[in-house]
Amino acid sequence: MSVFLEAMPKKDAIVLNFRPLSISDKALYEKYLFSDSFRGCELSFSNLICWGKHEIAYTDDFCVLLSSYGKFDFYPYPIGRGDVFPVLESIISDAKKRGITAIINSIPPQRLNDFLDVYGERVKIEARLGSFDYVYSIDDLATLGGKKYQKKRNHLNNFKKAFPDYKIEQITKENIHKVAKMSESWYKRKQEADPENDISYEHNALSCALENFEALKLDGIMITSGGEVLAFTMGSRLLFDTFDIQFEKAIPEAYSAINYEFANYIKRKYPDIKFLDREEDMGVEGLRRAKSSYYPHHMTEKYRARFKEDEDDS
Repeated sequence: MSVFLEAMPKKDAIVLNFRPLSISDKALYEKYLFSDSFRGCELSFSNLICWGKHEIAYTDDFCVLLSSYGKFDFYPYPIGRGDVFPVLESIISDAKKRGITAIINSIPPQRLNDFLDVYGERVKIEARLGSFDYVYSIDDLATLGGKKYQKKRNHLNNFKKAFPDYKIEQITKENIHKVAKMSESWYKRKQEADPENDISYEHNALSCALENFEALKLDGIMITSGGEVLAFTMGSRLLFDTFDIQFEKAIPEAYSAINYEFANYIKRKYPDIKFLDREEDMGVEGLRRAKSSYYPHHMTEKYRARFKEDEDDS
C-alpha cells in the first residue's frame, strides 16, 4: 500500500448528488474553476453547456462532473482545492453504481504523481496528445514581434491592403445575427468542399453559443468590410489569467487579422489576462501545423486514467 494512502486522513464518505448541468450553475461553477490553476479548455463553462451532456455535483471544496459525449462517459478530474482523494473514491463508487467504467479524464500533470501514488497499480494512464491545449502569450499575439512572426505580419499586411476599410465590431445582441449568417455560409462551404466530413457536432455547438451568448457572458469581435462579416471569434475567461478562444471562423485571408485583432481587444479590455488558450488540435495535422505556427508559450497537458478492474469485470 502506498505510504501516501496510509497517511491519508480518514474522512466520512462524500455523497455526490448529481443533477443535470444548467446555465444557472455558471456563477457557482466558476468559483470552483477560477480557484484551480491547471485546467484545460474542455472545462470552460460555455464549452460544457454547448458540447456534450453533463451532470454536476458540489462538495464543500470540489465541483464534480460526469460528462457524456455520445456513448462515452467519464469524470473530469475534480475541480477545486483540498484533499481530492475522498472525492475520487466517491467517483469510483458512483461509476460502479451506474455500471460504467471509472474513467478520470483531464488529469493535470501537476496532480498526476499524487494520483499515481494512490492508484498506480489500478489504472491505465493515457497521455492525450491531441487534447493538449495550445496556450499563447497575449503579448506575442498582440504584437507579432520578432523574426519568427514575419510570415504572420506579412499575412496581416496583405489583408490590410486587400480590405483597407475593414472595421472591428464587438459582438452584441444587436449584431449577433450577422455572425450567425456568416457561420451558416462558412459551414455550407465547408460541407460542400468535403461532404464526408461530419461537422454537425461543431455546428450545433456554435449555434448553442450564439443562442446563449449573453447568458454565458461570452465575449467576441467580428471583422467587417462593406457590411460583410469576414471573420469572427468568441470565447470566455478560463482561468484568472487565461482567456479561452472557443469559436473562430473567417474567410481564408482574414484568419491572421482576426487572431491579431482579438488579442489586442482582449489585452485592452482585460489587462489581467496574460494568456490566450486556442484549444486543442484534436489530432488533426492541419490544425496542429496552424496552431504550432503561432509558437505557443506552453501546452496544457492532460491525462486520462482508466480503472483496470472495471474493464476486467466487463
